[in-house]
Amino acid sequence: MNLDTEIRLKLLKLFPDGATAYAEGFAQDLSRMKCTISKKL
Repeated sequence: MNLDTEIRLKLLKLFPDGATAYAEGFAQDLSRMKCTISKKL
């Protein structure tokens, strides 16, 4: 299990609602990064 997954699981235990929002924001950041990277290539 990688570090990011561990962090997310800990967040889920601490704040079930906040972790969902965090996961969604994280997914958006990832897609944004992919767009930026593909534009540079």
